[in-house]
Amino acid sequence: MLVWLRNAFARMLAGSCLFIMASNTREIIKQILLLELSDDTDVECAVTMMENSDVTDRMLLEMVERKKERNPDARIENFVEVVVPKYSDNQFKEHFRMYPDAFEVLCQWLAPYLPTEKTLSHEKKLLATLWLLGNPESYRGVADRFGIHKGTLHHIVHRVCDVLVDRRDETIKWPHSQAELQHLAADFENACGFPGAVGAVDGTYIEIKGPVDHTRKSYVCRKGYTAMHLQVVSTRGLLFLDVHTGYVGSVADSRVFRNSPLHTLLTSNDSKLPLAFHLLGDSAYPLSTYMMVPFRDNGHLTPVEVKFNAVHSSTRSHVERAIGLLKGKWRRLRVELDMTNRMEVPNIIFAACVLHNFVILNNGIHYEDILMERNQRQNPPCEEVPPVTATCDFWIPHLSIFASFEMALNSPETPVAMLFAFPTDASTVEWAKIPLFCRSPWSCMVDPLEVAH
Repeated sequence: MLVWLRNAFARMLAGSCLFIMASNTREIIKQILLLELSDDTDVECAVTMMENSDVTDRMLLEMVERKKERNPDARIENFVEVVVPKYSDNQFKEHFRMYPDAFEVLCQWLAPYLPTEKTLSHEKKLLATLWLLGNPESYRGVADRFGIHKGTLHHIVHRVCDVLVDRRDETIKWPHSQAELQHLAADFENACGFPGAVGAVDGTYIEIKGPVDHTRKSYVCRKGYTAMHLQVVSTRGLLFLDVHTGYVGSVADSRVFRNSPLHTLLTSNDSKLPLAFHLLGDSAYPLSTYMMVPFRDNGHLTPVEVKFNAVHSSTRSHVERAIGLLKGKWRRLRVELDMTNRMEVPNIIFAACVLHNFVILNNGIHYEDILMERNQRQNPPCEEVPPVTATCDFWIPHLSIFASFEMALNSPETPVAMLFAFPTDASTVEWAKIPLFCRSPWSCMVDPLEVAH
């Protein structure tokens, strides 16, 4: 009721109407009701009536009845009970973004954590939430479709999203074992030829209705609209390994990453990502032992560096495909999120990411999903890398080693000689020539017996 009164008062101010001070609260509420019940074209008439002290309660009741006649209830009765059961599997997936069997699994998963209500089943709550997240339809339109009040829909959606976020660790999982890391790395390497990559990281913007106060500028992203930042780490299978959101749009990708729980995890516990594995990021991210980024193109890149950037880009493009699939399936993220409480926005975004993983795990990725993703994707898919022979000099920062070698890229099991420089102190450098066996582009295996000698 207080929210309704506040909005009515705001409408009065927006219409350049002077609020007529009354001697008691009853008269104040009566004047607000007059303005709220009148159409936008009748504001002047409403103000005139407000100035008339002879306005009675009966006149207000007559206005309420006329308002109902002009705006009949547009709710659809029994949509869930009658219409939805008639959908084919493909029609159900088109509207709710998953097949009926996956929806049954979703109900079984979330039902124990949702409050039980006599008038609303768990199925209806979940269907309404899926419809809202999967379509850019207004809250009022979705509420009418499911035969519930708009305020009830708000409560349902945020409650379901809260439960999804609470259960996020059951679908969005960071690999915990060496076997899992090796499987993810092999998946990338077999497809694109880049070894050791367990995931690709990137950021995207989710447009929101920005505040009107002095904080609005901080929400404006580099693309010129108010937004909230979303950072994800994706596998080649387009599953999210990590999700982080909540930063305003003006914050750079690198800063979001530095302040994310993932960065803390990777820098404080090496076992989460051993030296043989790494993430792939674009040039906005810092080079580190756990993050491989492309060479900065200053116009003087060597052929090997150009080729490295090409392989890196085609491998990293999977995270952009994952983001494209997320926004293509859960289309609420493609339109301006209009929410009174901006603290609720991260939960909506995170819940969509949880559903993204849930659908892939239970339904896989189908042709229509690929079409959705292609509408959002910017980079081309992986391309086969042709053989290249080149000489390369480079610095390995995390090992403090300088290396120079000549190798035939994409030529497996080809022995080559690499020259390593091992700094022994501030003024002395010792060189060691070590035979290597190159298994794939940018990856070589040192013979430990030769190192020992």
